[in-house]
Amino acid sequence: MADPIDEILLKIEQASALINTLNSSLAQAQLERIMLFRQRNARRDPIMRLPLEISGKIFVACNELDYEPLGMLFDDIHFPPTTYSTPSTVRAPLLLVRICDAWRRIAQSTPALWARLRLESDTARAHGTAIEMWLNSVRGLNLRLKIESPSRSYLLPAALLQQPNRLHTLDLELASGLALQNLLEVQSWPNLKVLSLKFPYRTLTPHASELLVLLQRAPALLTYHLDYWVLEEPKAPPAVQPPSLHVTHRALERLSFMQHAMTDPGSGSSLFKFFACLTLPTLTSLATSFNNMAEVAITAELLQRSGVALRSLMFETSVVSQTAVIKELLPHLDALAHLEFSDSGRGGEPRFFIELARNPSSFLPKLEHIVVRDFEVPRWNHSTFDSSPAIAVFEARASTLKSFALLWRGPRQTPEEFLRHQASESAVLLVQRMRPLALASQTRVHVGVTDRGGPLLVCGPPEL
Repeated sequence: MADPIDEILLKIEQASALINTLNSSLAQAQLERIMLFRQRNARRDPIMRLPLEISGKIFVACNELDYEPLGMLFDDIHFPPTTYSTPSTVRAPLLLVRICDAWRRIAQSTPALWARLRLESDTARAHGTAIEMWLNSVRGLNLRLKIESPSRSYLLPAALLQQPNRLHTLDLELASGLALQNLLEVQSWPNLKVLSLKFPYRTLTPHASELLVLLQRAPALLTYHLDYWVLEEPKAPPAVQPPSLHVTHRALERLSFMQHAMTDPGSGSSLFKFFACLTLPTLTSLATSFNNMAEVAITAELLQRSGVALRSLMFETSVVSQTAVIKELLPHLDALAHLEFSDSGRGGEPRFFIELARNPSSFLPKLEHIVVRDFEVPRWNHSTFDSSPAIAVFEARASTLKSFALLWRGPRQTPEEFLRHQASESAVLLVQRMRPLALASQTRVHVGVTDRGGPLLVCGPPEL
């Protein structure tokens, strides 16, 4: 006869099995109900009723981008501006992927959401995590990356160095020699279109050979922007030796080579050896600063060797006159449409304006945009400020000019603060004198301070 206890244990096992089966069925039914709720919500979601291309554009419009121009005024002529997204779980695109599976799929199918990334001062490990997240979000993504305000011990994230073929734009502040060596460890940047390198500390100046190597390793590069402090000679030996005595780059269109003199600005910079080792047959836009006529001559030789006619020229000088610079480069300026120059205290603009006004049909005849920067404020404050040279240029070239800008250094101000400034009286009078001709010739006139956030007094037709 069977033991009653064994029968009870058997029934307990059977009940437990039934409970497990029912729990499994319940869990499956609950999961199915959740999926059905999601499907119902997705069908009710207006986003899901739209084609993927349209919903993707809506998501892109939600992206909070920070405007970061590479150039100065008229950035589309000098260096194309770009925008960047700062990684945050409360901002798109990371916020969008946390809403639901359907939104995540849309976000990951929209490369434009992930194409731009800006990283501010932080650890290289945190930057590496953000870069990996961005690169892994969409296959085949070409990333525009900006890293700013790093510490002097900062090393470039490994994720950046391991996938150089995924980069379209690289905008870096190099605060240490180690970061520069990191950059030079990459043997090829095959898809890089824009490279901007800023050396914010006076103790770090690159070698010409290092700049040549970076350019040679980016065969598709269109824009090369360099900003650094001039030392008499770099203190450390170069991280790499130049692969050859000369580099010919057949894609570069825009070159910016801005130097800030630490010592006597007339001493020049050994980095202009960079120009002497280059041939750029596709160059159309040049921005640079000159400390002496020798550097101007090296630049002219570069243009001659490359056989190019510039369409855009921006230069700064505190020693060489603007007239001397233009006359030295004149054989290569027949097609020049955009001229931007900065005065750093010489007071040479009136003489240069006379040259611009004298023979508009033969001296830079195709100019469409003129920008004069860094007028000294005391001269604008002066009650006897003579604006006739500027007006003479404007009158002589009004038929061909599209824009004309006279800008001086000044702090960020509201329009009300600007109009109370002593310099504003001369600016207002100048605009009033130019307004009739500007309206008649459809030329846009800008007068004001150089700070991007400051106001400009404008007359002429509205910009499209």
